[in-house]
Amino acid sequence: MPLISVVGRGKPSVKILIVCMYIILTIGAITMVYPFLLMLGMSVTSEVDKNELRIIPKYIFDDTALYYKYLDMKYCGDIKRYNEQFYTNYYKFNEIKPPQVNITSEEVKNKIKDYEEFKKGLPYCYKVAGFTELRTAGRPTIGKVQRMYQDMLKKKFNNDISLYNKAYIEENDNFQLITPPREYIWLRTFQYDSSIKMKEWIEFKENLDSRYTYPVSGNGLWWSFLKTKYDSDINKLNKKYNTNYKDFNEIKLSRVLPNTSIKSEWEEFIREKIPFRFIRFTKEANDEYRRFLITKYKNNINLLNKIYQAGFKYKSFYEINLPDTTGIIEGATVGDLNEFVRHFLSLKNVYTETTENLYEKYLKEKYKDIENLNKSYKTDYKSFSDILPPYAEKDWIEVKTNSSDLRLYFLTKNYHEVIDYILLHGRAILNTLFYCLIMVLTVLTVNPFCAYVLSRFNLSYSYKILLFLLATMAFPYEVSMIPNFILLRKFGMLNTFYALILPGLANGFSIFILKGFFDSLPKELFEAAKIDGLSEMRIYWQVVLPLTKPVMAYLALGAYSAAYGAFMYALIVCQNPQMWTIMVWLYEMQNWAPSFLIMAALVLAALPTLLVFVFFQNIIIKGIILPVEQ
Repeated sequence: MPLISVVGRGKPSVKILIVCMYIILTIGAITMVYPFLLMLGMSVTSEVDKNELRIIPKYIFDDTALYYKYLDMKYCGDIKRYNEQFYTNYYKFNEIKPPQVNITSEEVKNKIKDYEEFKKGLPYCYKVAGFTELRTAGRPTIGKVQRMYQDMLKKKFNNDISLYNKAYIEENDNFQLITPPREYIWLRTFQYDSSIKMKEWIEFKENLDSRYTYPVSGNGLWWSFLKTKYDSDINKLNKKYNTNYKDFNEIKLSRVLPNTSIKSEWEEFIREKIPFRFIRFTKEANDEYRRFLITKYKNNINLLNKIYQAGFKYKSFYEINLPDTTGIIEGATVGDLNEFVRHFLSLKNVYTETTENLYEKYLKEKYKDIENLNKSYKTDYKSFSDILPPYAEKDWIEVKTNSSDLRLYFLTKNYHEVIDYILLHGRAILNTLFYCLIMVLTVLTVNPFCAYVLSRFNLSYSYKILLFLLATMAFPYEVSMIPNFILLRKFGMLNTFYALILPGLANGFSIFILKGFFDSLPKELFEAAKIDGLSEMRIYWQVVLPLTKPVMAYLALGAYSAAYGAFMYALIVCQNPQMWTIMVWLYEMQNWAPSFLIMAALVLAALPTLLVFVFFQNIIIKGIILPVEQ
């Protein structure tokens, strides 16, 4: 019967009491649901927005927040690379403001169309692939292009990592660990090598959609050099050279040695910093290079051949020319080229060929006259040299035109990576399924038998046995881990399913619950069964067990939850990764994964248990209440 009668509910005091109870219950529900929703929101974030602690991440409805995440992903979480690319000085991506452009205007469309056409003809050594590894607080996470690269390799090697390792002489456990060759093309001495992997990566990069690559800015490297040298203080440079620049961005990188006060800075940049692929040499530089080699190798061509170890042998120093800076330069040639440029090259015999130079050249060839360009772009440029590639405008347009796809990608990225991690490491899913299934079956076999015997037969020591079983509940489970480990080791059961299953076969709480339920059954039921000629086993199987379905379901869910959520004990008794369950792998993942990946892992780990309790909540309630009602 209800605790409050129908008549009693009409009193004002009782109504207030009921309202207060509902308010308290609602607050309690919120305190339980809110942390889960917060975890769900954090699971779809990244380094840019992981600290915002929002249930609904801002990028889902705000294009500006989506822009931050896009830039973080494109430039692999490296704000320094972004600053060099865009001539800025930001500390984090969240500070960047989108460009104020009308992406639907005809002039902007023309500008972006020209830029895209220019990028297609740009040599591969000027472009770097974005969207690869994303820098995080822990191990770098996998970017979109890196995943595409891994998928390409999976297809090429029929998803057999051993074939890949043999072809590239590597040792990877799975394709998820494969990273593309490093491209530090903004560094002076970085060179593409002639390995098969590098050649295939270059081919892969060239076939990528243009939005996945970006050209490295020569002007950006130049400004970064000046800012570093003068501590980002333009006044220091102005004081040194008696100039009046307002910002470093006003000092564009000259194509040739400038006839200005800062030509010494240009010389230092060329000799010490600029990547080789951004410089070209005149024919006169070849003569200087040969004289340098003759001096260095003491006019001994055999000594040079021995050190270079090239596929061919030079017969004379006069056969040697400066290497093609847009091609592959390997071995001792890189060191000799660096030494020559630093100490022996005449600056009149060198000029720069940066991305900006090539872009200016492209626009000149297309529009012939600056007025034609201004007419197309609706601008008022005075010279082609004033025009810079629209890097920022291109990124913003990509975000605006592909916002739905980007949001979907960010919503699923972390979960994709966690699922890959679980699927590709050991036998986590199979181990977990088998462990949970066996634990449920054994718990529903051993515990009911024990409880039935204690309840059905009046043993003089039954309460002592029950007290002993209940005593096990008085100690934390961790207390028994060491004795269990020692015992299992003596029996040689470590790293087997026996180690996981045997210690949990009998459970004092389950036996206590079942004995209480069996005691509540009327004795007439057993007497009637005896009169009908049923054996004790048939009484247990055909009469008693059907009545215990709600309780058994409750215990089965408890056994499943305990087996599915176990990680510490499972890690202790099964230290072989091939025996690890999902929870052990997720625990291991916490050692390197950033917080947002951990949140995604926790959400995925919670889903099976949550779904079980959602769909079987009526059975759970019956299993708890039924023994009491009886």
